[in-house]
Parts: sequence; structure tokens; C-alpha cells
Amino acid sequence: MEMIYYRVGKACVVLCGALLAVMQCGCGTVRETLPGRSATEQLLISTAADRAVAGLPSQVFQGKAVFLDTTNLECADKAYVIQRMRAGLRQNGARLVDAKDQAELILEAGSGALSLDKRDSLFGVPSLPLPLPFAGETLRLPEMPLWKIVTYRGKAKFLFSAVDPASGQQAVELPVCFGNSRESYWWVFIVGPIRSSDLPTETN
Repeated sequence: MEMIYYRVGKACVVLCGALLAVMQCGCGTVRETLPGRSATEQLLISTAADRAVAGLPSQVFQGKAVFLDTTNLECADKAYVIQRMRAGLRQNGARLVDAKDQAELILEAGSGALSLDKRDSLFGVPSLPLPLPFAGETLRLPEMPLWKIVTYRGKAKFLFSAVDPASGQQAVELPVCFGNSRESYWWVFIVGPIRSSDLPTETN
């Protein structure tokens, strides 16, 4: 009789655990074929890079033959960053050349930062593990936020050196260029997520 009670009790525990798991999962579907990097991550990083490159002073390059030297540039999405720098120089009136001996000005580029930060703030009950007696398993209860915000920030820092190809000396001092981007998600009690972002929209 004790064995029957034990089995019935264990079955009830497993059933309750399964119901909790279903409640935790909700109606979402997990796709395992998604890329390793999300589109939001890429947009945050590339937008921060765009805004950093926009800090280049236009008057320095107007009408000059410029060689962009990216030998020391190491960063995420390097191919995009280089293309963005080339586009920025053209927008500032530069004429890009393919060799240093053709240039009136050599622009050396380096990256101090180009990445993504994430910050979570929660007021409520965090996600907690729930051991299932006799079942030898542990479920994780979903968090129950009264207020929560998750913020992603893209940050970029580029250093540019304008070099005179004839003397090898600095031709003009350029500012360190910074760029930032942000995307936030808010939950208030049972309402959310509410998105807040400074990323450019597709219509822009």
C-alpha cells in the first residue's frame, strides 16, 4: 500500500511539474536555426559605428586625395566599418585613392571600442529553481516582475590620425570619435514589453 501511495504521489509531482513547465513556456516556439547574432545586435553596433564616423570634421578632407589606412583597425563587423568610413570621407568631399604615394593625406584608423552592453533592472520576484521531490528533477519558475527594464547599448570609439605622406608627421589633429545607440524593453506589472529605441527606422 505504501508503494502505491508513493507511486501516486510521484506521479502527481511529475504532473504538477509538467503543468508548471507548460505555464512557463507559454505558447512560444523555439527555433534552433536562428543565426548566432541577432539583427538587433548588428543594428546597434553598426548604428554606433555610423554615428562615430559622422564625427569626422568635413573641412579637413574637402577636395583632398585621401588614402584610408585600416592596417591597425580591429573590430567587429570590420568590412562594414571600413565601407562606412570610406562613405563618410566621400561625403566630406575627399577623393579616395588606392595607394599612399597617390595621396595628399593619409588617414590612419583604429578602434578603441565597438561592441554591445546589456543591463537588466528588475523589481519583483526573480526566476527561481523549484526542486521536485521524489522526481529527481528541478524546474525553474518564471520571474514575476512588477517593473523590469532590459537595455542594450551599442558603443563605438574610433581614433583617426591624419598624416602628411611627404613628412610622415601629423598633418592635423582630429578628435576621437564616439558613437552610441540604444534599445530598451519595459515591463510594468503584466503590461509589456514596451519598446524604446533610438535606432533609425526603415523609412529614414
